[in-house]
Amino acid sequence: MKELSFFDYIRQAGISLGELFVLVVALVLGWMFKAMLRERLRARHTPPAEPVTPVAGLVSVAGTALVFCYFVYAMAYRRYQVDYQLRPGASRYVVGEVYRISALKAGPIYNYRYQAGGQSYQNHTRCDSSGCPPVGARFFIHYALADPSFSRSTGEPVPDSLAALPGREWTELP
Repeated sequence: MKELSFFDYIRQAGISLGELFVLVVALVLGWMFKAMLRERLRARHTPPAEPVTPVAGLVSVAGTALVFCYFVYAMAYRRYQVDYQLRPGASRYVVGEVYRISALKAGPIYNYRYQAGGQSYQNHTRCDSSGCPPVGARFFIHYALADPSFSRSTGEPVPDSLAALPGREWTELP
């Protein structure tokens, strides 16, 4: 089966409601920019202290629209990675090991490493509400065959009987 590119996946799967919302906001901002350039969008009740030049309007509205378009792309690409690249048949499970715990502003994370296709990879996951696993803990890691550096920790601890099998891969959780 041929791997779909990001854009082919979006053409096939469509966009989600969150992506549609951000896209509509970007389109409204674009409309506001067009209206501002044609001087149709004015303050009706109070005149501005300084008139807004078309260049300032261009920079503010177009810049904001570009930021929203970037968020649409980022949301859609993340969904492509999770839904498409980690789909059954295009992904595998391996044993990964926690090697470091870090505290970030957004909360604690744990870093893990795993081996896939003879190469070693590293990634991180946020700790859940019950806390971070200890350093040295082993979990099943779900990674994409098309891009083995993209992975998710399942949070499922590995039984001792399977932990002694380095390099072993499964198509579904054992």
